[in-house]
Amino acid sequence: MVDCFTFRVWYVERKVIIIDSCIWIDFFRENEEIADEILSLPKSLRFIASVSLMEVFEAGRSRGKGEIEKIKKVLKEMGVKIKYSSRKDSKTALFLMEKYTPKYGLSVKDALIAATVVSSKALFWTRDKIFKHIEEIQLYKPESQAWSY
Repeated sequence: MVDCFTFRVWYVERKVIIIDSCIWIDFFRENEEIADEILSLPKSLRFIASVSLMEVFEAGRSRGKGEIEKIKKVLKEMGVKIKYSSRKDSKTALFLMEKYTPKYGLSVKDALIAATVVSSKALFWTRDKIFKHIEEIQLYKPESQAWSY
């Protein structure tokens, strides 16, 4: 796991941090701590995996008809870019499922998200405990994070 200071020094090499759906859902629920941390990241580093974006849309649909459009608008205004899953990511996801599903119960969607992170050589900001077991992923944990694994 990479702490905030190490990340800020190291990010020049990576240039990408993929932010998971659980973090974005908290952001849209107006968690100020999460919002402050996301906004402190340079816009050029703010990414979301396409599968994570689908999860955010799914969570938002219960809030009403225009919620998906609101989510898209806010993410665009914040400079968040989407990392789409590729054919190579599908192969990587299969590998990750073979390796981590028997012991940790890695799901299809989490395997696709993990594969996108791996192929992007990105840091990954999540609260989902399954990802701490995936050795191919470098996790990002901000200093201000009030929770732990």
